[in-house]
Amino acid sequence: MVAAETLRAQPRGMLAAVEANPVQWADDPVVTPVRWLGAWSPDWYRTRGYRYLPVNSERYEDRTIYEHLVNSARVILTLPDRSLGLQPGPGGALLDLGEHPEMIPFVRRPARFGEVIDLLGYELAPGELRSRITPLEGADVHELPGGASLQINLYWRALVQLDHDYTLFVHVYNEEGQRVAQRDLPLRYDDYPTSRWPPGERVIDHADMPLPVLPPGSYRLLVGLYDGTTGARLATKNGAPVELTTVVVRQ
Repeated sequence: MVAAETLRAQPRGMLAAVEANPVQWADDPVVTPVRWLGAWSPDWYRTRGYRYLPVNSERYEDRTIYEHLVNSARVILTLPDRSLGLQPGPGGALLDLGEHPEMIPFVRRPARFGEVIDLLGYELAPGELRSRITPLEGADVHELPGGASLQINLYWRALVQLDHDYTLFVHVYNEEGQRVAQRDLPLRYDDYPTSRWPPGERVIDHADMPLPVLPPGSYRLLVGLYDGTTGARLATKNGAPVELTTVVVRQ
């Protein structure tokens, strides 16, 4: 409980993998429960956008693996071993691996919105709509079968302290310039709206896109931001939405 409370108090832009009861994290979009964090190296987590690791020391018979994890990160919280009688739960540590966006293989697609938010890039893959942000590991899939939905991860950075909670729109256009699908949703609406983003923090969000059954052809994906209260868009360099990429729908 102490580790969970401390984790929830940290900046929430990046992901966390936890060795803890998955029930308590069921509704948290950035926390992934795992059985054993020691199965992968610290850099494995960094390259997939994970920043925080609450580590349960009782799950490590091989102490060198536990010590390697702890020594590879900044320790936010240390919990004493249960054997010391200072607490009823297991010992361990809450680790901060840092942000390291240069290690994440997302597609770089920089764009600036209103001189207040930068889009850094994206990941894109066909797949079911998700309730949790999950790594797509640099995916940049440009072909998909008709009727497939899109999984989209977007990487952001606030340039200043934001006064508003901004909303993202994703528009899909066919080759004739007709809009055939769209989705509007506040950035990190589940848990971390833009008014809470510290300047400079990297923030991952998912903008999964349900698509109708589209005829074969090429389709452009465009994104933009607007104030959810007033509807005013954040301008870009050329004043238009940003073309993220193009996908091809096959038979």
